[in-house]
Amino acid sequence: LDQRAIELELSQPTIDYNRVYKIYSEGGNSKAYALFTVVPLGTDLKKGDTVIGKTSRVEGKVYQSYPKNATVIKVTYKVSETQQSYVSCKEGALSAVPADKSPAAAYKPYKYMHKCFQNEVLEVTTSGGVVVTVQVTGTPANKAGRTLKGFSTKAGDLMFTKGDNGGCKGASDRPTDGCPYTDFTMYKTYYGDMDYADKLVS
Repeated sequence: LDQRAIELELSQPTIDYNRVYKIYSEGGNSKAYALFTVVPLGTDLKKGDTVIGKTSRVEGKVYQSYPKNATVIKVTYKVSETQQSYVSCKEGALSAVPADKSPAAAYKPYKYMHKCFQNEVLEVTTSGGVVVTVQVTGTPANKAGRTLKGFSTKAGDLMFTKGDNGGCKGASDRPTDGCPYTDFTMYKTYYGDMDYADKLVS
């Protein structure tokens, strides 16, 4: 959908290349999450802990593990396997849905603000089954955890650089995975950079 969003921007009579690049680098459609600033956490939070907005009742998961006293956290929005309504909120660098394409919907390459986290208390169920409250300090920013740019800038760790166990360190790090990947190595050798695709775009 990010690619489709870029194609739509490039089809405009006057192309805003800054917006095109923002969609490329910041995305909006994949791995949507809310970025909160919060009162220092009273306890550790673990990746995957369940989160519910006390007012909105929007559901999500803690994006990554955070230590006690952290003041910034990411919460991924709950995702459905039904593509038509796979997520309730996505924004990032996406454009608002134009009038002739409305209403907005999850499957369209535009902002979709149906049910988003708000400036509200978060109820987090920890891995130990304990419910803790997190006090936020403002309305969260809705961002994307996966971008077209990231496919290039993360490629080296995912397909070339070995980790401690002999696999690619940004992937499974299993020695049987064949790291570095042969196809990626050919392109890296030819272009001279692991993030060659991003350099071509930028």
